[in-house]
Amino acid sequence: KIGQIVSASVSRVERGLVFVELGKGQALMPKDQQIADERYYPGMRLKVYLVGVEDLGRGSQIVVSRSHPNLIRQLFEMEVPEIQEGVVEIVSVARIAGVRTKIAVRADDKSVDPIGTFVGGRGSRVQAVMNEIGEEKIDIIEYSDEVAEYIANSLSPAEISSIELDFDNKQANVIVDGQNKSLAIGKMG
Repeated sequence: KIGQIVSASVSRVERGLVFVELGKGQALMPKDQQIADERYYPGMRLKVYLVGVEDLGRGSQIVVSRSHPNLIRQLFEMEVPEIQEGVVEIVSVARIAGVRTKIAVRADDKSVDPIGTFVGGRGSRVQAVMNEIGEEKIDIIEYSDEVAEYIANSLSPAEISSIELDFDNKQANVIVDGQNKSLAIGKMG
């Protein structure tokens, strides 16, 4: 089940480590796999992503995560049936757990709105994912094969003045005016 989401129940919390019951076994959620500011308590039910099995010297331990980007990917796969049908796809997920996630989506059919598909009627699909991960914001952006367009989409709603691409160094310089600066760089830059 490595690489999948499973339901778990918190059994105990010790020195920042969270131990969860997975039914027939117990798993460990280290501090770096937890969502910042999320509080865990015994009996708490939550969905976790199975990262793998680590050898700790005195035995193996299943390691789970609430901060892994694939948690978001698979939560959307559960909520958006069009992904399984091949109508829309998740191209990439970037995440600062507990703060913000940006998810790039696309549809091969031009008549399909990939962002609207992921948001759902009245925001029901994205809200279901947000309910599972807490106060984290989720930005759904449209993927583009054109690098400049993709960068502009990822920085929206900021108005971009110009984008200078340096493919040799894999860098881009994005120019925005003063009133769009905070929108472009975000709360934590």
